[in-house]
Amino acid sequence: MDVQPKILVVDDVPQNVRLLDAVLSSNGYAVTSASSGREALEKVTAGVPDLILLDIQMPEIDGYEVCRRLRADPATQFLPVVMITSSDTEVRVNALEAGADDFVTKPFDQQELLARVRSLVRIKQYHDTIELQAAELAEWNRTLEARVDAQVEELRASRTRVVSAADAERRRIERDLHDGAQQHLIGLAIHLRLARDLADSEPGKAKEMLDALGDDVQDTLEQLRDLAHGIYPPLLQDRGLAEALAAAAGRAAARASVEVSGIGRYEPNVEAAVYFCCLEALQNTAKYAGDGATATVRVREEVGGLLFEVADDGAGFDMRDGRTGAGMTNMRDRVGAIGGSLRVESALGQGTTISGLIPLER
Repeated sequence: MDVQPKILVVDDVPQNVRLLDAVLSSNGYAVTSASSGREALEKVTAGVPDLILLDIQMPEIDGYEVCRRLRADPATQFLPVVMITSSDTEVRVNALEAGADDFVTKPFDQQELLARVRSLVRIKQYHDTIELQAAELAEWNRTLEARVDAQVEELRASRTRVVSAADAERRRIERDLHDGAQQHLIGLAIHLRLARDLADSEPGKAKEMLDALGDDVQDTLEQLRDLAHGIYPPLLQDRGLAEALAAAAGRAAARASVEVSGIGRYEPNVEAAVYFCCLEALQNTAKYAGDGATATVRVREEVGGLLFEVADDGAGFDMRDGRTGAGMTNMRDRVGAIGGSLRVESALGQGTTISGLIPLER
C-alpha cells in the first residue's frame, strides 16, 4: 500500500493493545492506541483513522457508548468500527445495535481479524473516494453554474447593447434622412414649383433654375447612396463578400488587401456580420495601428464554419490590461448573435489579429 491505513486500537488492557499492534503493524497498518473511551473520542477528533478496533468493557465510557457517539457525528458516522467482544450472542447483538460494522471474539483468530480489517478498510477507502469525487463534482457544478450565470449575464448585456445599438442606428438614419436627403427633397420640390410658375412668364429664368436643380438632384442621390451604403452595402447584397470587402479595403484609411478562398454566398445575416466586423477592424487599424500600418483581410471556409481574419502589422497592444473598446464589443455582439465566436491576439510592437468563426448550416 502506498499510504498505510490508520487503525486506532481502543483497549484498557495494555497486553491486548501490544498484541493487536504487533499483528497489524506487521501487515502494513499504522497503529495508534487509546486506553479509554474518552481518549478514543479525543484521538478521533484530532484525526479520523481508517478503522477502529474497539473493546467493549472500559471504565467511564464503554465501547457501546463510544460507538453511538461516533455514529451521531456526521464526520464519523461512516467510520468502520470493529468491536472486540466475547462469544456471548447478546453482547454481539448489542454491539451491532450500537452501530458496530463487525466484531471479533476473544481470543481472536489472527487471519480472521486481518480479513475483517482488510475488508472494512477497503470499503472505507471506496467511501472516501466517492466523497472526494462528490466534493469535486459539487465544485465543478458550482464553477459551471458560475460560468453559465456569467454567460447568461453577458448574453443579457449583449442583447441590451444590440437593442440599444439598433435603436441608436434607427435614430441616426431618421436624423440623416431628416437633416439631409429630406431637406434636399423639400427644397427641390419648392424650386420645382417655382420653376413651373416661371415657365410661362420667364422661361429663361425657369431654365436656369432647372439646370441648377439638376446638380441638387445629383447631390441628393449621392447622399441617399451613402446612407444606403451605411445601412447595407448594395454591393454586398448583389455580389457577395469578396467584392464588397475588396471595395471596403479600397476605401479604408489604412492600406489594406483582401484574400478570399473558396467562399460563396451565405445568409444575409452571416455576410453582414463578416462584412461589418472586417470594416470595424479596418477602422481600428486606421485609428490605433499607427502611421504606415497595413492590414490584410482573409476569409475562407473551414470545417467549423466561415472564418474571417483582419491582421495588421501595426503597434499592437498589451492584452493583459484587459481593455476592450466599443468597436470590439460591437464585433463580439455581431458574431455572438448568430452563434459565432471572436478572438483577438495582439502584443506590443507585433500588430493585432482579429478573427471570427461563424458556424454554417449545411
